[in-house]
Amino acid sequence: MKYSLRWKLLGSFMLLIAILLGSVLFGISVVVKDHTRLARQAELETKGLKLANTMKAIYADKGKFVDLDDILDDADSYLGARVWLVDAQCHIVNVSQTNLGPGQGRGMGMMRGQNAGMGMMHGMNHNQQHDAMHTDGIEQNQMQSCLPDIQDVVDKALKQGESSAKLYSSRYYGQQMLVVATPIILDNGQKIGTVLLQEPYSSIETYMKDVYYYLLVAGIIAMLVALVLAYWLTQHIVHPLTAMEKAATEMAQGEYGQHLPVESQDEIGRLSKALNSLAVDLQNYINNIEGQEKLRRDFVANVSHELRTPLTILRGYDEALLTGVADTPEERHEYCVLMQEEIMRLERLIADLLDLSRLQGSGAGKAPMEKEKLSLEDLAEGLLPKMQQPALKKNISLSLQKQMPSPVIWGNGDRIMQMLLIFVDNAIKYTQVGGQVTVTTLQEGNRAKVIIADNGQGIAKEDLPYVWERFYKAEKSHSRTDKGTGLGLSIAKEILTLHNGQAEITSEVGKGTTITVSFEQYIPQKQEK
Repeated sequence: MKYSLRWKLLGSFMLLIAILLGSVLFGISVVVKDHTRLARQAELETKGLKLANTMKAIYADKGKFVDLDDILDDADSYLGARVWLVDAQCHIVNVSQTNLGPGQGRGMGMMRGQNAGMGMMHGMNHNQQHDAMHTDGIEQNQMQSCLPDIQDVVDKALKQGESSAKLYSSRYYGQQMLVVATPIILDNGQKIGTVLLQEPYSSIETYMKDVYYYLLVAGIIAMLVALVLAYWLTQHIVHPLTAMEKAATEMAQGEYGQHLPVESQDEIGRLSKALNSLAVDLQNYINNIEGQEKLRRDFVANVSHELRTPLTILRGYDEALLTGVADTPEERHEYCVLMQEEIMRLERLIADLLDLSRLQGSGAGKAPMEKEKLSLEDLAEGLLPKMQQPALKKNISLSLQKQMPSPVIWGNGDRIMQMLLIFVDNAIKYTQVGGQVTVTTLQEGNRAKVIIADNGQGIAKEDLPYVWERFYKAEKSHSRTDKGTGLGLSIAKEILTLHNGQAEITSEVGKGTTITVSFEQYIPQKQEK
């Protein structure tokens, strides 16, 4: 599905804002959640310290823990946390009964009946104390079995002599709990136990639900405001671009008199100015190029026409001289041979100029070429016999390599063959004796290709951009000795243009040259209609 620039920009702005807003809200929720937990932990630590001092005073006065039921229950109600009193050996001494937990009423009633005897535990040995605690019923055993889960915070509190806390999943309460362990330390430094304050973490989660709700409302409001701003900004950007699109479309159709209003001094405003300037320059360029093209074609046609007459005369004189007009036979023959060669060169030049002119005329639509389905492989096979004799004269190996499937194109067979002959002829001409020229046909994706590679003298890097220009010869030493006119590659380029083809030349001096010619693959539905 295609979307306009307006919707792409709007979607991008909203996505970016949503990501930023989501990140901010998530960060706020995490910070608030951590802050709430730490604040509650600090509060429990403060209250736990006060409760520990109370337990210390009771123990210092009585020499043991007695009459703790009401104190622990009041602390539970006041703090909203479960209170456990644990001795230095990590055995439960007493617990609060307010909202005790899942085991409420399953045996803890025995604890109330036996709290009077709890004080006696101080005088018991460790084994006696342990046995007594197990007589308090199933509930007591369940609590005692949970102590290993928080053993680390109890040990840390007793070892360091200060409060310690953590979150853990309580098997007894069946949920996540925040536990704060505060040591009970006598004035002589003896650690006689620990006060454990445990609060369900769900209380913090309940508070966070309200936080999440308000954050969600704030996020929705922020997104609505951002949507309005993003829409306004998108319109501000897209409106001038739409005008530019319209102007560019009209210029593509040949209407260069468009003038865009410049409403700002930003990048879009400067782009409007540049487009206005481009329209003026294009109009001037079109007018200029049309004039130059007419002059060029007239020049080629006139030169070709005017040179034919003197060439005919020169050939007549040449024949006369060959009959013995000069002083000596040797002189006459030498002179005539030179004239004959020059005449033949001029004839080739005229032929190439006329051919180039006809090709350019085809490009202008004056003389369209007839095209048909062609096999590049068949053309290459027909090419080799034509160039075999020039290759044998220089002992050059001329070979054809084919790759399946056979590439097929839509074009004019004579012109394609002419183009290939030009490339192969150049390859042979600039390859040393005993060299190698290879012609390869292949198909890559939707492109049909012919590759002509040689191991000849190569082309200098600075000459590569100009090899397609008329009369340009990369190797100046061959300008008088070879029989080329300097128009071969220009003709080949025009043939490529008429077939929507592409050519790439890679070369290195002393190692050879490779020309890769590619065409669109033959498509019957597109090219035969």
